Amino acid sequence: MALDELNKTTGVQTVLGTFSDLIRLYDENNYSCHHEGHHLGMRLYDYTSNLEEALNHATILCGGSVYHGIFQSFFGGEQFVHNTDKNQIVITQLCTMGQENVT
Repeated sequence: MALDELNKTTGVQTVLGTFSDLIRLYDENNYSCHHEGHHLGMRLYDYTSNLEEALNHATILCGGSVYHGIFQSFFGGEQFVHNTDKNQIVITQLCTMGQENVT
């Protein structure tokens, strides 16, 4: 929600910079951020609406979970679902939550 509010008053660079700062702070403080990273990755893809651009802003911080969230949004998104044979898509759970070493 805070990124949405920031987007109303600032530009794209500030929003994406804040996103990067947030994921870095989670990771640096040894916060168990893998689950939150999924949500941040989903938010990043939804914000950019572009797979390549979203992946350019992702990092391996928080166990690479931002990448996982980006792909969750991409594969669940309308444009993908309507342009792909659903019988050809097989996706299982990306990460087991509560896993001891999520990286």
